[in-house]
Amino acid sequence: VVQGSLEPVAVIGTKKWKASVPVHLQEPLAQALKYMEDNDVPNSRHWFGECMSLSQNWEEARPILFFGAQIAGQRWLELRGAVPDHEHIPEWKNLTEMLLRGAVELFSDDAVARHNLGRFLQDTGRPEEALQCYRHTMLLDPTQVETWGNAADLYYQAGDRELAYECWERAVSMETDKASGRL
Repeated sequence: VVQGSLEPVAVIGTKKWKASVPVHLQEPLAQALKYMEDNDVPNSRHWFGECMSLSQNWEEARPILFFGAQIAGQRWLELRGAVPDHEHIPEWKNLTEMLLRGAVELFSDDAVARHNLGRFLQDTGRPEEALQCYRHTMLLDPTQVETWGNAADLYYQAGDRELAYECWERAVSMETDKASGRL
C-alpha cells in the first residue's frame, strides 16, 4: 500500500504462472511474489534466490528470472509513478536490474531478455547502455519491432536523426502481432 493511500500499488502475479514453473519451484516463487506484494524486497530477493538455487537446470531458471524481472519492474515503475520519493524505489530498481542482468547472463542468445534489459536501462537514464542492448537484440532477432522503435527514440534524442529515421522506417515496415508493436 502506498503511503497516504488505501489501495495496493499493484496486484502482483498472474493465475497462469504455475503452468510455466516446475512444481518444486512453485512454493518458493509463491513466497517471492507474496513478499513483493507486501513490498518486502529483502525477503522477496531471498525467495528468488531460493528459486534459483533449487532450479535443476538453466531452463527451469528461465521463467523465474523473466517473471521476477517483469514483476519487480512493474512494482518499480508503479511506485516511481505514484510516489516518486517512496523509500523502496531504489530497492525495486536494483532487484529489477539484478534479475534482468541475470536473465541476459544465463540466456545470452535470448533477444527478449536483452531487449527487456535495454528498456530498463533506457527508463533509468542510461541511453548508451540501452543502445548496446538494442543493437545486440537486433543481431539476435531483427524482427523485434519494439527494439527498433526504442533504438530510434534514443538515436533521435542523441541527435542522430538519420539513424533514428532508419530505425523508425524499419520498425513501421514490419508486420507484428503485438499491440505495442502496432502503435
